[in-house]
Parts: sequence; C-alpha cells; structure tokens
Amino acid sequence: YVSEGDLYSPALNVRYTFSDSIRLMPGVILFDQIDLYDVYSNHALFNGRIRHRNFAGMEFDLDLAMQRLHLMDLPMSDQAFYGEIEASGKARMSGNEKDIRIDLDVQTEDHTNFYLSLANNTADSNYSFIEFVNAEDKNGVSIEKKNTTVNEEAAQFLPNNLSIDMNLDITPTANLIFVTNPAAGDEMRMSGNGTLRLSYDSKDDLQLFGRYE
Repeated sequence: YVSEGDLYSPALNVRYTFSDSIRLMPGVILFDQIDLYDVYSNHALFNGRIRHRNFAGMEFDLDLAMQRLHLMDLPMSDQAFYGEIEASGKARMSGNEKDIRIDLDVQTEDHTNFYLSLANNTADSNYSFIEFVNAEDKNGVSIEKKNTTVNEEAAQFLPNNLSIDMNLDITPTANLIFVTNPAAGDEMRMSGNGTLRLSYDSKDDLQLFGRYE
C-alpha cells in the first residue's frame, strides 16, 4: 500500500497524488483501478503496468479515465502550444524511457486556456492554413493543417522522442487562443465548438487539423 504517492508528467507539467495499493511482481509493477487526484481534487482512474529489469530499462503502458481532470499546465514559452487543459475522457501513455507516446481523446471543461502559436519565427508569417467563413454560414473557422517547428531551446527540456496525439472536443467553456505575434502580444481569442486533432513529435513538426466554429 502506498500512502500519499505522487505521479508527475514533465511532458504536460501536471502532478497527481494517490493513496492506494499497487502490485509488485518480479519484473512488473501493476496498477489496478488506482484513484488519482489532481491539485484541485478532481478524480481519475489509473490502470496499467510497468515492466523492468531490476528497476532499469522500464517499459510502460498506462491508461487514465478522467472526469474534469487538470490534464495540462504548460507555461508560456516558444513552443508551438501551451496553456491549461481541464478535460474529461481518456488518456494513454506508452513506450520506454527513451521513446514516449501520449494519446489523448478528451472533451474540454472549464479552466481551459489552450494557446497555439502561429509564428514561424519570421516577420512575414503566412497563415493560409486558416480559412475564415462568413458567420451566417455557421461554418466557423476551418483549420486544414499547420506545420511549425518547436523552438530548439524549449524542446531540450522535453523527453527524447516524445510524441503527443490529441483529439480535442472543444466546448464553449474553453478558450482557444491563436498567438500571431508573441513579441507584440498579438493574439486571436475564441470560444465555440469544434473538434481538433493535434499531433506533435519532438523530431518533427506539429500538425493541426479540424474545424472550429
């Protein structure tokens, strides 16, 4: 039994606590229906296993089922995305110490402020991947694709070979902010409905697909 245990995800900058039983077997640590709590006492169920060789060379496959959980809290930076996400849904983290994959399939909740940087580190940025449609058509903003490289200085603090795939069902209580010029503080702040898919790989560009209205 673990009393006041602590789990931290540096990739999303969130910390969770638990007091529950875990199973220790030769070469395996098992988590079965562990009750996790965020800093606001929101709840999630945690399952999965970690395989190891004398607690080295760890490989993991972990699942999280959440309800209004504080899922991401990345501070303002030169990265392609940052901010806070509170969400309900499912998450999975798999891989090993050198290669981590995070998959999220969630709906945003209150206290979500998600920032996407449109800057390409040039004075003349081209935002042609965003198509603005007449509001009377009720078609909102069409986001076809965005490729942008994460700043190298910021990326050095992320795990090696980190990939994140987010399926976001965005609700009107969430704020979606497009940062057009970080140096000048220029941004487009929106709230509405939409479904976005965000794919990030620390060795490649960030890609963004979806529709928001």
